[in-house]
Amino acid sequence: MKQVIVVFERPDLDAAAQLCAQLPSAEIWVFDPHLLDNLAERGIHHGRFIDTPTGIDISRQAHENRSWALAVEREIDQILLDFVPEAEGCYWQHLNWLYLGATISHYAKLWDNLTKTLPDAEFHIPVYDAPATYYTPSFLPAILLLERLAARGFRFSAYSHSRLDATTQFIPGFEPEIPENGFHTFTHIPTCIYDRDFLEQTLLCSGRAILNFPSFHWNVPIASIPSLPLCRVEAALRRLPEDCQRGIEQTVSAISSAAAAVFRQHLKTDDFCTRQASHLAFQYRAQLVFFEHLGRTFSGKPPQKIILSNHDSGLHGPFISFARKYRIPVIFVPHAKIFNFPIQTTYENVQALPHPIQRSEILALSGRRIPSQAILFPEEHRRTTYPPARLNTVGIILNKFSGDGICLLDTHDFIAGLKEIVCWCQAHQVNWEIRLKPGGTCIRWLASELELDPAILVANLAGTMADFGKRCDLCVMYDSPTSGAIDLLRLSIPTVNTVIRALCAEEAAITNHDIVPLESVPETQARLAGYLADPNRLEIFRNEQFSRYMAAFQKALPAALLI
Repeated sequence: MKQVIVVFERPDLDAAAQLCAQLPSAEIWVFDPHLLDNLAERGIHHGRFIDTPTGIDISRQAHENRSWALAVEREIDQILLDFVPEAEGCYWQHLNWLYLGATISHYAKLWDNLTKTLPDAEFHIPVYDAPATYYTPSFLPAILLLERLAARGFRFSAYSHSRLDATTQFIPGFEPEIPENGFHTFTHIPTCIYDRDFLEQTLLCSGRAILNFPSFHWNVPIASIPSLPLCRVEAALRRLPEDCQRGIEQTVSAISSAAAAVFRQHLKTDDFCTRQASHLAFQYRAQLVFFEHLGRTFSGKPPQKIILSNHDSGLHGPFISFARKYRIPVIFVPHAKIFNFPIQTTYENVQALPHPIQRSEILALSGRRIPSQAILFPEEHRRTTYPPARLNTVGIILNKFSGDGICLLDTHDFIAGLKEIVCWCQAHQVNWEIRLKPGGTCIRWLASELELDPAILVANLAGTMADFGKRCDLCVMYDSPTSGAIDLLRLSIPTVNTVIRALCAEEAAITNHDIVPLESVPETQARLAGYLADPNRLEIFRNEQFSRYMAAFQKALPAALLI
């Protein structure tokens, strides 16, 4: 009988390698082509990407996932609000519920399709034995598959590995030295990796008393600003009054029961429902402890403003609830220049500070428009004028289209559109280069599909986006756009966004399509043909695009005036 080892996500790779040693003739299946590269790094070169289209409309599915998360969260919030009335409309665990819903929905559809066509085989399933947090690896993909294999009578073996202590949580500690007049500003900016230095200098130049709150997930250290240390939730809980501790534990217990009921609608194995619900409840517990300490420590001297990244790492809900209680303005800065997700609050005293390229309105989850003001991020702007010359090189830029075990696109359509652009270039003696997203490569699969030397794709990962763009006469962001296009636009490198499907709202917001044209593959081919026939047209587009980009900065203000 055929033996099949299923690999879901990166943490399964070591377990899969051990199984390969015991079952050398087994097939190794992955459902995310990026994992083929990871298998090859472990000397396993016979992995097979199983492409099982789910027929999902990504835009519609994104809307359904968010609607599901909001509906669940409103139900859970009825419990939370009994303890923290200010939490209403602050969506304390929205990202968690959003990604949990997306994971369950995706894999349920994928496995339902797959198990209808499976061959007679014995399946070996490594189970990463940890509940899900955000989009981190978890037991959810494996359990959803195992339940369907069992229901349909397939032979299988399951192997638990990497069990983690899911109860360990950390929050900022609370023993700060408070200045006589209190802190003017609180900052909490997880994931703002690329703009950390800019934000830090802006804050320092204000001359105000600032306290930074680190995050347990995706922390961005700010060395020159006082920052609280992280501490275990259990230790922080013990420092609260006993009646408060009891109130928190009762709230957490009720949330855990309600969450378990939600998961039982999707999972049949009660133990995993209970563990996932308990893990989520522990995160609510950490937030409740943080909120209590925040209020007890700073109620006498609350800050005059709170600055948050738009990427929630678990503390946004408590921070905004605290701000609502004391009527503190909240300023959101983008973690990667652009606000492409709704801001998770109905609190009205908020403002967003995007990059000038932001075109789409910044919205709250309710659909309400968030007041915003573009700020001047530090950039070198350089208009480069070239004498008209033949179109020589087209750069194709790919964003990460799958990851964490989930392949987001119909790969047949994706490859077909990409081949059309490549074939056009080949037919017209135009060079083409592909740059993958660093950290999100799928070199083996893409090289195989395009019959390309993998070394070329590896070489194009060297250097920055700007370095790559300078080698090209025109850059094509293929399908999902990237905020990295800013590095092309600021140097007047002509750029378009070619798509094979309707982008969901979160993708479409990543770039400004008044500046970067959004077009189909045939429209891009027609554009390239026009530039090939008349090189002046490319130079005209370069200059017009750069002018539109610079015009976006006219209403931008220095960050120091707002932060």
